[in-house]
Amino acid sequence: ESLDNIEQEWQKLNDTIKLREEGNVFFRNGTFDRAASQYKQCLEVCSETNTGGQINAALHYNRGKCFYAMSQYQDASTEFTQAISIHSMYSDAILQRARCHLQMKDRKKASANFNRY
Repeated sequence: ESLDNIEQEWQKLNDTIKLREEGNVFFRNGTFDRAASQYKQCLEVCSETNTGGQINAALHYNRGKCFYAMSQYQDASTEFTQAISIHSMYSDAILQRARCHLQMKDRKKASANFNRY
């Protein structure tokens, strides 16, 4: 039975890697909505396995970058916040969240993030 569990976990890891790579291709091609969807699927696979950590932080960061590119700054900020909640010193996510706050004309929050960066 434990061998079956290992095989299932291995398959989910492979699925996550595949979905993330597909998301990266969509992102590079400027298809940000499709990329965000792929990264969301990755997060769903990760949540099924209770894995995560830095991979989840990176996936939330990637989704944030997609939303930022589509000028959806509130959604982007939410994703960057998720990444930071997983990895508190994720400097790229902190910087990007600051940029979101600038775009949303919230200079106080932007300044707080820039100071943290």
